[in-house]
Amino acid sequence: MASRPLVFCLLMASVLFFAGASSAQGLAQDPEEARDSAKVRDPLKVYRDRIAGFKRGKGGRKYKRAVEKGLDWLASQQSPVGYWNCSDHGGNAKHHVGVTGLALLSFLGAGHGPDSEEHGETVVRTLKFLLQQQKSLGGTGGYSGNHPESTYEHAICTAAMVEAYALSGRRDLRDSAEKAIQFIYQLQNPYGGWRYTVLDGSSDSSITGWMLMALKSARLAGLEVSSPSANNGVTFLKTMMDPKTFRVGYVTAGSPPARLAETAKKFPHDQSESLTAVSLAVRLHYGENEKSAPIQGMKKRLLDLPPVWEEPRIDMYYWYYGAMATELLGGSAWTRWKKAIDKVILPKQIEEGVHAGSWDAAGAWGSTGGRIYSTAMMVMILEVPYRY
Repeated sequence: MASRPLVFCLLMASVLFFAGASSAQGLAQDPEEARDSAKVRDPLKVYRDRIAGFKRGKGGRKYKRAVEKGLDWLASQQSPVGYWNCSDHGGNAKHHVGVTGLALLSFLGAGHGPDSEEHGETVVRTLKFLLQQQKSLGGTGGYSGNHPESTYEHAICTAAMVEAYALSGRRDLRDSAEKAIQFIYQLQNPYGGWRYTVLDGSSDSSITGWMLMALKSARLAGLEVSSPSANNGVTFLKTMMDPKTFRVGYVTAGSPPARLAETAKKFPHDQSESLTAVSLAVRLHYGENEKSAPIQGMKKRLLDLPPVWEEPRIDMYYWYYGAMATELLGGSAWTRWKKAIDKVILPKQIEEGVHAGSWDAAGAWGSTGGRIYSTAMMVMILEVPYRY
C-alpha cells in the first residue's frame, strides 16, 4: 500500500436492485432521476445472484450473522450528515471520505441500497454526502481532493457510487459514477497506472489495483469503460511482478509493500503479500488464465502466507484481496484461505459493549483508518463468497 498515510481499501462489489420507489429520504425521486432501467436491466445478473447468495447465507450462517452485526455497528456510528469520521475511532481524520466509501461498500455488498428497509437511510445519507463532495470539487468528477492520498479515496468512492447505481438504477447516481470514471482517466499516467496526483509520472500497484477494480465494477454495472485505460493499468501491474519470485512490488518489480514509519517494526514488509494479492485478483478479474505460470506463482505466495492474528502478520488489506483472489480461483486455494480467515475474523469480532459488532483497529493500517476501517474491511472479507 501507500507509503504515506493510506486510505484503503478495499473494492468493491455488490448488489441487486429493487423495482419499487425508494422509501428512504434524502435523494430526489423525480422522473428525471428515478430509474434508468434500460441501462441496468440485463448486465446485472451477477449482482442479483450475489444478493440472493447473501440472503441464503452462502459462505455460512456465521458469516451472515457477523456481517449483520458489523453493519449494525457501522450504522450506529455514522454522522448525521452521512460520513464516518475515523478520528473518532482511532484513525486519521483526513481520511474520512475514503473510510466512508469503504463503509458504503460494506452495506452495498450485503444488498443494502437506497431502498433497503433495514439500512436504506444510512445508505441514502452516505450517497447524499458523496454527491455533495463531488459537487464541491468544481466539476472534476472527484470525490476527494484535499490531500495527496486522495486518489485512493476517489477509487474507493467511485466503486461505491457505481454499485449504488447498479443497485438502484438511479440516473443521478449513474451521472455521478460516469463523471468519476472520467476523472479516473484524467488521473492515469500515459501507458501506465495511477499514483497520488494527476499525471505525476509514476505509478504504484496499490492505487492502480483500486482503480482497476472500480473500472471492473463499472463494467459489471453496464457502464462504458475505456479498454485502453484498463489494459494499460493491467500491463503496469504485470511489470511489477518479479518473474523469478512472482512477488509483486509497490513501485518496482518485486519490492516489498509499503509501511508507515511508525508501524514498520511491528508489521514488517516481509510479513505481507498484499500487492501480490492485489495483482492476482485484478489479473483474474481481467481474464488471465488461472493456469498461467504467473497466476500459479502468485497463488503459491499467498497460500504460503495465510492470515494469522499475530502482531507481525495482521494486514486486513492483504486478507481482503487474498480472499478475493483465492475465491476466484476456487478449489483448494479458496478452501485453505477460508479456513484461515475463519480462525482470525469470526473469533475477533467484539461481542459486548459499545463496540459490539466491530473489530479492533489492529494491523498495519489500523492507526490510519481506525475501527471504522477495520470493521468495513472485515465485513467485506466475509462478503467475498457472493461478491465476485
